[in-house]
Amino acid sequence: MSNEILDIAARMKELREICEFTPEEMARELNVTPEAYASYESGAIDIPISVLLAMANAWEVRHGGFSGRTAQQFVHYLKSLPPQ
Repeated sequence: MSNEILDIAARMKELREICEFTPEEMARELNVTPEAYASYESGAIDIPISVLLAMANAWEVRHGGFSGRTAQQFVHYLKSLPPQ
């Protein structure tokens, strides 16, 4: 998998943990299986943009706007971060 996908996957995990979601809760929020979510978060498979947008929307609803970003701004933010 590309480094960009792995970087986004790592940030997904970090942000999920900051927001105190379990992997199972996040899978439920996204309407995917826990196995599919684990694959996204590990970077084992490509993360559909629809999943990234749903994830951002879930955080906005549950966390007061998640730093005031819209779902689209959140995805752009994830893509703009430098590799770790």
